[in-house]
Amino acid sequence: MSLTAILCGAIISNVFYTRLDKNRILAHDTRMSIINHLRTHKSVTKQDINEGLKLNNKRTTYHLEVLLQANILGRSSSRQSATYFIKNDPPDIVRKIINPREKIYTVITDNPGIHYNEIKRTLGIPQTTLSKNLKNLLKLDEIESKQDGSRIRYYSTERTNK
Repeated sequence: MSLTAILCGAIISNVFYTRLDKNRILAHDTRMSIINHLRTHKSVTKQDINEGLKLNNKRTTYHLEVLLQANILGRSSSRQSATYFIKNDPPDIVRKIINPREKIYTVITDNPGIHYNEIKRTLGIPQTTLSKNLKNLLKLDEIESKQDGSRIRYYSTERTNK
């Protein structure tokens, strides 16, 4: 590959990453899966991520680059391979999302009968993250939902068991 092609690729990728909205970076399921994988495994190679999440190399490379450019992940390289890890001081948007289940549960406990849009607006988290975590909380019987007209309201089972 020529030097011109490499430089053009670097310029194009920098334009792409600077245009990518920080809030949308973590709205992608694959990137959230990578972050969650890194939370449990601390420091892993790209191959570990591919095998652990059943992703192909091209897809993993793309999403790791997005997370690196957003300053969410760090990379340490050796001769054999690069190792990826969550940075010690990730951007504010990551702190909001990195442990959403507890935050969602707290908002529901503090605001009995709260509905989906109120939770989303309160926490400022992506819709996919909220939906998945609500489903998990419902499966774990930590919360319950009740239909109220066209809205579904959420309650802590702790409140309803008292």
